[in-house]
Amino acid sequence: MKMTHMARIVLGTTSRHKIDAVREACKKADIVAEVFGSSAESFQNEQPVGYDATYAGAFARADQARHRDTSAIAIGIESGISFEGGIWNDFAVIVVLEPISRKTIVAETEPFEFPERYVREAEAIGFKTTTVGSVIAKHTRCDPTDPHSFLSDGKVSRSDLLTDALVEAFGKIKKT
Repeated sequence: MKMTHMARIVLGTTSRHKIDAVREACKKADIVAEVFGSSAESFQNEQPVGYDATYAGAFARADQARHRDTSAIAIGIESGISFEGGIWNDFAVIVVLEPISRKTIVAETEPFEFPERYVREAEAIGFKTTTVGSVIAKHTRCDPTDPHSFLSDGKVSRSDLLTDALVEAFGKIKKT
């Protein structure tokens, strides 16, 4: 799809990091868009574990956003963790529901390693109500929604990871 007119994007969240990432990705992808955040439920634990739960949360958010404005591009973003190769990684799944072609586009952020001690503590408290980011913040006083910046000494933020994956997703939209 050629984005020659102003697009409307409804994001199934009110998270500042996620809204900022969508706006930045639009700039990088040369998309002129109005971006709106909208409260949406993931219907998952506060800390999703594994790809399936994370995808389900992202899709649920995108679907609720789509129902708020059926003519807009609807986006759901859900962050989760997975254990692969002996390492706990944080990642996000992005689901984009394109209204014209009715395509569903999926992208993922690059994985970002989380120290196992924080994952284990969050798990002991319970993933239903506790994120690994909130545990990291408890110990370090970092932003619980962006422990990436703290853990990487400011080299990588949650918004950076999301922006890169969103640019990839927007590239797939432009090809439709």
